[in-house]
Amino acid sequence: MLTRNILLCGMLAVFCPVMATETPTLGELAHKINSLDDEKYVSDAVFEVWLPNASNPVVYSVRLAGADNGGADSLLGFDYLIEWKLPHSGGESHGFSSYFRGNHYRYRDGRLQEYHAEDDASPFVPGGDIRRGVHRQAQFVNLLPGSLADELVAMEADSSFRYTIDSRGESVNVSGSQTLAGNEVRTFRYSFNASDGRPMRLDIDTNPGQISEQTMTVEYGAPQGDADVPRTEEALTKIFPEEFARYRQSDFRLEKLPGERLPEFSAQTTGGERFTHHKPDGFDSPVLMLFLDAEAGDPARVLDEVRQAIDMYPGTVRPLIAFVDNRLDAVEGVSGHPLPGETVLYGARSVARDCGVTVTPTLIFVNSDGTVVDFIQGMNKNLVDEVLELISRLK
Repeated sequence: MLTRNILLCGMLAVFCPVMATETPTLGELAHKINSLDDEKYVSDAVFEVWLPNASNPVVYSVRLAGADNGGADSLLGFDYLIEWKLPHSGGESHGFSSYFRGNHYRYRDGRLQEYHAEDDASPFVPGGDIRRGVHRQAQFVNLLPGSLADELVAMEADSSFRYTIDSRGESVNVSGSQTLAGNEVRTFRYSFNASDGRPMRLDIDTNPGQISEQTMTVEYGAPQGDADVPRTEEALTKIFPEEFARYRQSDFRLEKLPGERLPEFSAQTTGGERFTHHKPDGFDSPVLMLFLDAEAGDPARVLDEVRQAIDMYPGTVRPLIAFVDNRLDAVEGVSGHPLPGETVLYGARSVARDCGVTVTPTLIFVNSDGTVVDFIQGMNKNLVDEVLELISRLK
């Protein structure tokens, strides 16, 4: 009997630690993830996205580096440097984004933009909403541990999310979906290392089952040794000397766009296709580009007045309606079916960003050769008349 009891105690000693492991709440998991930035976080990642009707995925190689700033910055709790590469048939594109102490830099497509809160804080808190700041919306910022932690905290307080948390071996997995207005707009599965909260893999499906469905997968590499996150412009310039020497455009804002060619962009249409404009290209007719947020202001009224003006115009102008929202149902609730000759884009926040647009509504007037002529920003009581006047100047 004594031998039997000893064996039983030994078995309990082996199995009890496993049985006692508790699955964390989202808040507890977020706290653990945030601790990664207390020192420095460095990791490579492979970001893969399947676009509608695409035969192959778009695959980025991303290097992520972040470091806690000790709470000294009210705009963001951590500084970061993100570098990315995208191979394509013509070679390879590359870019970077950096943030520290109210300063944000981003480079892509031969253009280095910069924003400084000390000079103008509005791009960091557009419309008073810090979540939409340029530094938080930069490409791949949402892959950093600090951003993921913020997302989990917000998810815990948002009734539109349904999720489960399970601990399996070395990982903690958060799986679930988001439903808005009765429509499932997103499904997801996030996997984190159980011991330190390090992100391991993200699987995200937006607009599942719809023609606009997009599937994204992020596979994180092993954590790497310390890498300095630049916290001065001098330090950043040493890392990217050519970009600063040749492509710097200072604080790129909408006001600087007239006289320049419309930046290169690509975005999804509500019809399920991809609309792409290359910077050297022109258009078959002058273009009126309207940026809207389906959930801010009165976008339906603005769109209606712009359509009135275009209908009254005796010449030809092509409307490009670009919604910054990712929710197709919200966009279609405002736009309805596109009018003849009209293209409606959604998920176009990066397009707005590259054009220097920080508030909606914003209209940009473009000649057929791709050169920007003028713009209208914000709400306007005389919108129909002003739109008619500006499109009559287009060539």
